[in-house]
Amino acid sequence: MIDERRSSTVERNDFLSLLLQARDEDGSKMSDQQAIDECLTLFAAGHETTAIALIWAWYLLCQHPDIYQKLQQEVDCVLQGRTPTYADLPRLPYCLQVFKETMRLYSPGYTVSRQALHDVEIDGYLVPKGATVLVSSYTIHRRPEYFPEPERFEPERFTPEREKRLPRHAYIPFGVGPRICIGNHFALMEGQLLLATLAQRATFTLVPGQRIKPDPEHNLALRPNGKVKVVVKKREHLDLP
Repeated sequence: MIDERRSSTVERNDFLSLLLQARDEDGSKMSDQQAIDECLTLFAAGHETTAIALIWAWYLLCQHPDIYQKLQQEVDCVLQGRTPTYADLPRLPYCLQVFKETMRLYSPGYTVSRQALHDVEIDGYLVPKGATVLVSSYTIHRRPEYFPEPERFEPERFTPEREKRLPRHAYIPFGVGPRICIGNHFALMEGQLLLATLAQRATFTLVPGQRIKPDPEHNLALRPNGKVKVVVKKREHLDLP
């Protein structure tokens, strides 16, 4: 694909073309290997994580039918049967709140690591130069002083007014600082649109008797400990394509 794009005279405004057009400070282009590495990072980090976040979102919605109903009411009222687009995002705020609250409880990237560049003391603990420090967003997002009743699924925590009152770094589903996830804005947009699309077209119901819990030991992203089984029912009352 890289060879084909380099030899093509057709201008395309997509991710691969932008990578191949990029220049370093000295004006040099990316090598093929650099471009491959960047593309693989985008596919690996941007595909599984969003899918896992959506699994957790539907798991939580199925357990909270009042919230699920409110989500579908927003989608039905705003879209009137249309497929959602980027322009609809400002008019679907509850979809975004649901996705953000899901990411609070079950961030796919549930830890981030940083290496100390020099000796530093943090709250009385010496972190020596070269040490790797793990920061757990899973734990931070459950601090009751920032999120009362932290285990409760409450999308209203992320209304614009309440979100502004959160202290800096109390909510870090994409990490923080210069190395924050490069796809954070894309992931929020993607999650909001997919929630709206799926809520519009289908209703999910959890199969009874399942014990779903996070499995942080065997995956880089915070997957459930097994399959999440649901019954899928098409919403027949809407005239959808």
